[in-house]
Amino acid sequence: MRDASGNQFKRRVVRFFLWYGVWLVFAGWSFANAVVGIPAAVLTTWASVILIPATPQSFSLLRVARYAVVFLWQTAVAGVDVAWRVFHPKMPLRPGIVRLVPQIPAGTRRSLFCALASLQPGSLACGVDEEGHLLFHCLDATDEGEGALIRAQADFLKMSSESRS
Repeated sequence: MRDASGNQFKRRVVRFFLWYGVWLVFAGWSFANAVVGIPAAVLTTWASVILIPATPQSFSLLRVARYAVVFLWQTAVAGVDVAWRVFHPKMPLRPGIVRLVPQIPAGTRRSLFCALASLQPGSLACGVDEEGHLLFHCLDATDEGEGALIRAQADFLKMSSESRS
């Protein structure tokens, strides 16, 4: 039991420093902001423990770093692709809705994936259909656009260690 409470304490300390860092990024660094940020981070940590309970999972900074590199690369490639489509004389846009079979269980991780996928140029999460498929509005709603979302989901699964092979 001691080990579980020790892990909870460590997770809460990590949350506190993450929230404190977010505070300093948005408020700006000054002595007054640093002092006011401490109780703000304590309250935010307390609220996050209640609203976002910890779940048993393996977390790897290396997997997150790999995902960040892949995500930034995909964002750059998608941005160039969108610019090319928009400025091409024939404007080869093929907008539409792409249905993606979710491999990520419903909840926080799926919401995070949808938010990250929406940050990629040319795709925007827009809901779930009656069959439970994730819906994305894409500038390229062909097999190529669907394939990009499938790869993005697979990359996210590798990072979040939720793969169910």
